[in-house]
Amino acid sequence: MKQLFRGLVVATTLAYVLWFCLPFISVHIFDSETLDALSWVGYGAIVNLGDLAPYIFLIAYGIIAIGLIYFHRWARTGFAILAVVTFILAPLSGLNVQTAIDSTLSYFFTLADGAILAIAFLTSISDEFNQPYNEQG
Repeated sequence: MKQLFRGLVVATTLAYVLWFCLPFISVHIFDSETLDALSWVGYGAIVNLGDLAPYIFLIAYGIIAIGLIYFHRWARTGFAILAVVTFILAPLSGLNVQTAIDSTLSYFFTLADGAILAIAFLTSISDEFNQPYNEQG
């Protein structure tokens, strides 16, 4: 179960990095009309997080993923908080325009995040997080 959990965390983190890089790749793949449609992301947002928010989430997700791999309690709590914050901010962030690969990856993240939370809190893996300090590799 440990290897499954770690593999899921690593796969999700790598997919998140890929998803983060897609806008930089998109400008070389799509025509100007598609890019114009994609530029509407965030239109009408109630909460505008600015340009730094994606970088902050990427760094937070990366740090938390490392903690999850080593079963640190703070990482499990941090991941749950990050999931809740993402859930709350999503409907407040305005229009969401995605390419097919963006949509696929977003769906994968939803499923994977739910699986990570379920495994971390509801299986025998939760015992790994309940140790005061875990140095297991």
